[in-house]
Amino acid sequence: MIEILKKLFGTKHDKDVKLLRPIVDEINLEFAKLSGLSDSELRVKQMNLKLLSTANCSSHRRNRYPPRKANHQRAHP
Repeated sequence: MIEILKKLFGTKHDKDVKLLRPIVDEINLEFAKLSGLSDSELRVKQMNLKLLSTANCSSHRRNRYPPRKANHQRAHP
């Protein structure tokens, strides 16, 4: 009975593979692009990705945490 249900609906493994297949295909495509690059070209690509990542992180941080206004008033004792 269970075997019939597995064939009809698929197993958890089958569902996981179906879900992950597009991601794996995208990774393999990027690998194929990068595998033809020389070491110096890879270094340049890595530096560009670091700069892009840093820019995105600082932009996200600025938008998420806007600067606070300075409170120059002191409490009197």
